[in-house]
Amino acid sequence: MEANHWIDEYSKAVLVEFNVLNPNSKLFNQIILVFEYTPDGNTLRTTCVSQVQLYRYAGSAGVVALLSEIGCAIFVLVITVIEVVKICRKRLNYFKEVWNVLQWSAIMMFYIAVVVYTVRSLWTVWVVEDLMNNPGTQKLFRIVYYSQQRCSQDQKWHVQHQEQGTHGRRNKSDAPWRMSLK
Repeated sequence: MEANHWIDEYSKAVLVEFNVLNPNSKLFNQIILVFEYTPDGNTLRTTCVSQVQLYRYAGSAGVVALLSEIGCAIFVLVITVIEVVKICRKRLNYFKEVWNVLQWSAIMMFYIAVVVYTVRSLWTVWVVEDLMNNPGTQKLFRIVYYSQQRCSQDQKWHVQHQEQGTHGRRNKSDAPWRMSLK
């Protein structure tokens, strides 16, 4: 690296980052190696290896997830039709009941979540195809990787609290720094 003038005596760190796809498991691995040069001449080495499954519907678990999501979408569509029929019957009186307003807010949140999830999935496919066609361009891949990783962390947090029976409510002893994502 010194011979090609990539680093010199003023370099503070060298960052090596690459992504690997395991076609058998459909897992993407992001590897980041950092070599930091200290003022006393030593080199500190930091390694970060993380993995994420960008393709949600891979394998048998993916089929179960897809079928569950389709079932949920059909259920919400049926509920939407029922509520529209109620609106046609009652007109503006429909919105005077609090439960109807809450029902519509839940339905709207479902549709917003579907749109966000669909856009994220399509964008992931687009970025991965772009990465495969243009090796070496990782800027967009980092954003997709982060969003997928963040989404899976949120899901793990939700499942963890359902298993504990807290359903997202914190106990008085639960401080933010004590919460762990496993």
